[in-house]
Amino acid sequence: TASEPSHSVPSKNNVGPIPLFNIINPTEKQPRIAIIGGGAMGSLIGSHLASLGAKHGTGPEVWMLSSWNDHVDLINSQGLTIERMDDSYQLFKNVRATSNPEEVLAAGGTCDYAIVLVKTPYTRNASKKALTLLGGKSGKGSVLTLQNGIGNREILLEEFEDESRVILGTTNHGATIIEPGVVRHTGIGDTQLAENKWNPKSVSTIASILNSCGIPTQIDSDLDGLLWGKLIVNAGINPITALMKLRNGELAENLTGKKLLQKTVTEAVGVVTRKGIRLPFSNPLEQVLSVLRATSPNQSSMLQDILRGVKTEIDSINGVIVREGERVGQAVDLNRLLVALVSSPPEEVKELIPLLMKEAY
Repeated sequence: TASEPSHSVPSKNNVGPIPLFNIINPTEKQPRIAIIGGGAMGSLIGSHLASLGAKHGTGPEVWMLSSWNDHVDLINSQGLTIERMDDSYQLFKNVRATSNPEEVLAAGGTCDYAIVLVKTPYTRNASKKALTLLGGKSGKGSVLTLQNGIGNREILLEEFEDESRVILGTTNHGATIIEPGVVRHTGIGDTQLAENKWNPKSVSTIASILNSCGIPTQIDSDLDGLLWGKLIVNAGINPITALMKLRNGELAENLTGKKLLQKTVTEAVGVVTRKGIRLPFSNPLEQVLSVLRATSPNQSSMLQDILRGVKTEIDSINGVIVREGERVGQAVDLNRLLVALVSSPPEEVKELIPLLMKEAY
């Protein structure tokens, strides 16, 4: 698992230290947390939250909402198994799963937090479920997005109509579905939440919960830098691993792939520079390569989508770079080609791959 947190974890950009959440006091009401999206990352985050109850006998009540019935059924009947990076594994029987938000409400009322981890094309539907779970427009619970891409926060805000209840976050952890009920943790990375001036307590509370369950989390005051920093990492890694059918570590060692990654990242950084956004790291290319190395065994989410033949998040990642590049006058030819390739039927991709290889040299 991720390393055990210290007594408190420092925030970025002078937001202040985050105390650990008090999960060993049985007299305190423990939060109800719903994970919306039962894929690899949703399962990984859910298992970490459930580890507090497994370790201390008390902790957050964790629910997972997923439309994947086989996964839901196995979690409820046998538990959720997490394979660790050291090849050990742990079985969690205190995660409850369902496809129906009403079942969560019937079991104990509204939730305190909903964490959205669906793919971007499904955010609109997830936002409606989150609002239901958190008590509707008059509720007080907060929703946290840890999704890839840009635009998810805006969709949640449209649904909630309350900026104090929507929290933006990013995570560079990696995970892969092995089979229903079984997920492998394939990479450890930073998790950051954006400061919310309308509701700082809600952000600090969920950050402390994440820290306490072994997901070191910081609070960052720079919303745009946080979003675009994660976008550049995704834009460099996801489409190239998907098209070349490479794991993250394999891309880090592939000369052609690395050349494509460098050009993709360079275009994206050009867009960020013209927009006047300050990234949370000084060397974008090295940051992307460090994420590749830290998540070496991982199959990117876009590669997993391609292999399963389902819709990818290319439009909310590289597509954003293309649209913003055109708006600010930055050349984004390679990102445009990547969007076209990932969005094309497999038989057409084979014909266009030579164009991609030409871009590398």
